[in-house]
Amino acid sequence: MLGFSTRHWLVRTVLCAACLFHMAAMVSANLPFTTAFGSELRRPFGTYIGYVGLWQNWVMFHTIPHFRAIRPKLVATYPGGTKTEHGPMLPGLTPYDHRTRLGSLFFRYVWPTSDINPYAESYMRRACGEIARKTGNKPSNVTLRLDSLRLLPLVDARKTHKEGKPASDTSTINVNCP
Repeated sequence: MLGFSTRHWLVRTVLCAACLFHMAAMVSANLPFTTAFGSELRRPFGTYIGYVGLWQNWVMFHTIPHFRAIRPKLVATYPGGTKTEHGPMLPGLTPYDHRTRLGSLFFRYVWPTSDINPYAESYMRRACGEIARKTGNKPSNVTLRLDSLRLLPLVDARKTHKEGKPASDTSTINVNCP
């Protein structure tokens, strides 16, 4: 005997296995979907990640949440005033997927500060080219719109029994397409 019973050894082994499984699930839940591993590494832990809530993300030092279910859209305006909407993900103009964790980027592009302006303008100029390639028509200008559910203060949510109200905010940057 090594000073502990078989039962303790079995309990320790099971607890160690559970901890290792949880740590592996945490690592796989935090890997970006765009890595070489993609979803294959996450697949064995999918149900556990959903049940435990490891799918949630956070931003350190971020304020309280004001929005839920954000949907950024590129809005192209053509000569004559016609407008079309496109997905914001470049290249390809694909729809926004919240799993990409780019919400803060689109917030910054809709409400840019002076240090973000050059990046937002560059993004929208690139979007002009993508839209022209995809549609065959060159827009005269492009901007970014953020559709969302704007969360209500707790007092109002309790009164109305609704968590928020729909909102639509357009970027202060409107880039003319070259």
